[in-house]
Amino acid sequence: MKNKANIFLFTACLFTFGLIAYNMLTYEKNQIEFKEIEEVITIDWEEREQAIDPKDFVSAYDEDAVYLASNFEIMLVNVEQPLVISAISQEDRHTFAKKEYRLLIKDEKDPVIEYHGPKVIKHADMNDFRLEDYLEVYDIGDTTAEKYPLTCKDSLTESVYNLSDDKQMYVTDAGYMYLCDGNSTCDFDEGIHHVKIIADDGHGRTSEKDLVLEVEWY
Repeated sequence: MKNKANIFLFTACLFTFGLIAYNMLTYEKNQIEFKEIEEVITIDWEEREQAIDPKDFVSAYDEDAVYLASNFEIMLVNVEQPLVISAISQEDRHTFAKKEYRLLIKDEKDPVIEYHGPKVIKHADMNDFRLEDYLEVYDIGDTTAEKYPLTCKDSLTESVYNLSDDKQMYVTDAGYMYLCDGNSTCDFDEGIHHVKIIADDGHGRTSEKDLVLEVEWY
């Protein structure tokens, strides 16, 4: 009986030692050191989907043991917000460490509205003329100056965007619309017409342009 008790005690000790060793090994693999960044991290809106790399926020980690993830509100532009970098165990997918930074997605340029048509429109049929054929409306990147075309719509409507903290924000759909003589429809019948073009980039910046067009029938 004494020998059996000793064997049981030895087995229990061996198991405990193995568990401690495993936990220590796992801990060593999962150790992660976050970088200290005091200033607000600023990125351009056009780069918001690829500008944040979680690897840039840690000094060292074991890629085989740790998965890094970033979390922020992609629709919040020109508003400071938290950026959370999380360290997730590759083994059981639980988050064991995270650090919060400050992020600002900035957009400093309004949409651009360009009219390339005539000031005097001459046509025999009002259906011959489409204002959007002579318009170039686009959003423009702050750093790359790349053009992002906006499409013509009957109206610019708001849609609800659900934030991660169960709050909601209202975002106007990207695009542009135009009004004629204060009306939502443009018949372009003979005479002078006052046209207002309204553009929205979909993340908080808008532009307007007024045109005075004369229509002549022939």
